[in-house]
Amino acid sequence: MTHSGRAVGMPMPRLDVPTVNRFLRELSGRLAPDAHAVMIRDRAGSHTGKAPEVPANITFSELPLYAPVLNPNENPCHAPLSHYRSLRVYRDYEASVDAAVAAWRGGR
Repeated sequence: MTHSGRAVGMPMPRLDVPTVNRFLRELSGRLAPDAHAVMIRDRAGSHTGKAPEVPANITFSELPLYAPVLNPNENPCHAPLSHYRSLRVYRDYEASVDAAVAAWRGGR
């Protein structure tokens, strides 16, 4: 098995089960035919409330309850929010999404 090291994200206006399902379908479709993704997830209600539709080429690995320090998403999200997006006013929703995508990619 190989590890691509690629990150995948979708800026969305909300996080709920339909949004998670949309992301999982998108991720599943981008995987190579012989690839299988393992996603580490916390137990947030939007991830676990009403069971998401998990494609066959994706497996979840659950973090323990009340263990945010183990969540690999906590630190990558901190830098864009604290350095690129905090204390700013955006002209509209699209400008906010553009700023989030730029921060995700390491720009401003």
